[in-house]
Amino acid sequence: MLLDKKLVLFHQDCADRDEAITRLAALFMESGTVKETYLEGLLQREAEFPTGIYEEGMYCGVAMPHTFAEHVNEKQIGFMSLNQPVKWRYMGDISQEIEISCVFMLALKDGHDQLEMLKGLMKLFVNNDLMERLQKIDTYEEFLEIVTEAGIDLE
Repeated sequence: MLLDKKLVLFHQDCADRDEAITRLAALFMESGTVKETYLEGLLQREAEFPTGIYEEGMYCGVAMPHTFAEHVNEKQIGFMSLNQPVKWRYMGDISQEIEISCVFMLALKDGHDQLEMLKGLMKLFVNNDLMERLQKIDTYEEFLEIVTEAGIDLE
């Protein structure tokens, strides 16, 4: 199951994108889900191919940092909600920065898994009711309920 490690953090204060990535990646590394090279891979990929998403009408900006399968031991996703948004470079335009309030970190082993997860997450991101709830929750159980309600395949 993609959420069996409970790699979630709620209401975090981070100074910037790199701190948010580093803090959440540390949970992945502590759980053994990823290799020691995971954080470096995330930061390098994010520098070249940013993952910040915000479109008009979305409740808040989100980011989906991920890296190549060579840095992953087992597939998992993680989540972090932020008390205050941080600047993140926009997925569609590397020169544009947007504000991000939710981070979904991916550790996936193959391209098919990644594509399916991205599709599922996009359904969640455009559901303003679920995204508003996501910003307010405090427990893993509430997080799991919202992700399930969004129809994201956790297997």
